[in-house]
Amino acid sequence: MAMLDVEPLAPPVEKEFTLEHGKLSLFLDRERTPVVSPVDISEHYVFQLAYMPCEIELPPRKEGGSSRTESIEHPFVVYDYKGKRGLAPIDRNRVEVGKDKDPFHVRTPQPLPSMISPRTVRAFLEGDEVDDPSSLYEQALHYLKRKSDQDQDCYYAVSAIHGLGTHFLEAFDVYPYLRFFGPPDSGKTNTNYTLGGISFHPVATPDISDPSFYRLREATHFTMSLDERNLKRKQESQLPDLLNNAYKRGGSVIRSDKDQFGNIVPRVFDVYGGMIYSGVHDLPYMTETRSLGIPMLRSLDSRFSAEDEPLWWKPEPTEIREKNYLFRLTNGRRAREIYERLRPKDYGIMNRQWELARPLIATALLYGLDVVHELKETPL
Repeated sequence: MAMLDVEPLAPPVEKEFTLEHGKLSLFLDRERTPVVSPVDISEHYVFQLAYMPCEIELPPRKEGGSSRTESIEHPFVVYDYKGKRGLAPIDRNRVEVGKDKDPFHVRTPQPLPSMISPRTVRAFLEGDEVDDPSSLYEQALHYLKRKSDQDQDCYYAVSAIHGLGTHFLEAFDVYPYLRFFGPPDSGKTNTNYTLGGISFHPVATPDISDPSFYRLREATHFTMSLDERNLKRKQESQLPDLLNNAYKRGGSVIRSDKDQFGNIVPRVFDVYGGMIYSGVHDLPYMTETRSLGIPMLRSLDSRFSAEDEPLWWKPEPTEIREKNYLFRLTNGRRAREIYERLRPKDYGIMNRQWELARPLIATALLYGLDVVHELKETPL
């Protein structure tokens, strides 16, 4: 067999090329930079996207002028990387984390007002921990029971665990949607917004355009509280199809987008994330198979009328959310470990039911809850 005449390459610079904009050095002894979400969770790290108040020094506007300083909010990745805490700025979609400045390419970040606060970031960096995870569940459950009239205690448990589990969604391969259904005036919207307010990166909306959905979902993996949207209605929007692909990790859509040179090229958008739906309309069949249903009854209890609106930016849901952001950073890798070791034969749940139940069981165990039997027996 004839041998190919291959020019020998000498490390560390294996080959150099002259391009229009400069000299290019090729390295064959290196791996490509991983492309990850800015809120990713793996066995080695937990990432959390944060916009932090900063000052940046800029060059002078004119030659001979003086530099200037501007106040900005810059995107950072707050991380637990191999057990070490830190934060690093995102610069042109790249971030370097850990003592060795390991590089990652993060998908384009976007700010959300419901993101982790600088106060919680500081607490995390100073070593704060959540000593009693079950107290986070009890706080969420108490808030939900004050705002929502559900038919059975087991429904409250499932709802609260679902909301808490959205904070660890990236640790799971699948995350079910939650649907509140029932007659008018049964508190579906109120319950949706209550639960959404304590979930990961909540966004409440009755409508969202397709591009807004897949761009914001890739940037933040937000939890969408969708209210009274008829997803069965014939319309130009492809949101039902996007949602059918977004309940599973790695779910993506391909759209044409501009690259850095202005060329129109295909681009893959990661759309994985949680959804809470409320409305009188049925969900499309395929979306229904990816959802857990909570029936709502018309409430006759007047005490719910005295409660204020459960908006995500109010102090109580903000406090609950911030505590769970901290718990996510310190326990995200453990959530993945728990999820990986769960087996369907141990719970007597199989197929699609197991796929949807598994992340909720993992969440319950992570928070130290003895409600797995209750979850298993809940008619959903």
